[in-house]
Amino acid sequence: MRGACRLHKPRLIARSIRRVCGLSLKAVGEATDLGFSHLARFERGEAAFGVEKLRRLAAFYGERLGHPVTMELLHSEEGPM
Repeated sequence: MRGACRLHKPRLIARSIRRVCGLSLKAVGEATDLGFSHLARFERGEAAFGVEKLRRLAAFYGERLGHPVTMELLHSEEGPM
C-alpha cells in the first residue's frame, strides 16, 4: 500500500498546488504552453511528463507560490510517456 501512495503523490501535489493558486487547467495550460487535457491526465495519474514539461510546470507554480517548486516534487516514478 505504501508504494501506491507514492505513485499518486505527484498528481495530488500538482492538483493541490493548482487549486491553492485558484487556477483552472486551461489557465495553467496556456501559461505553460502545455495542453490542458494532458495536464488533466497528469493530475489523474494517467500520463507523465518529461523533464522539460516538468521544468515548465515547476517554474510556473514556483512563481505563484513565491518559492521554488522542485521537479522531484512533481515527478512521476512512472517516467515520461
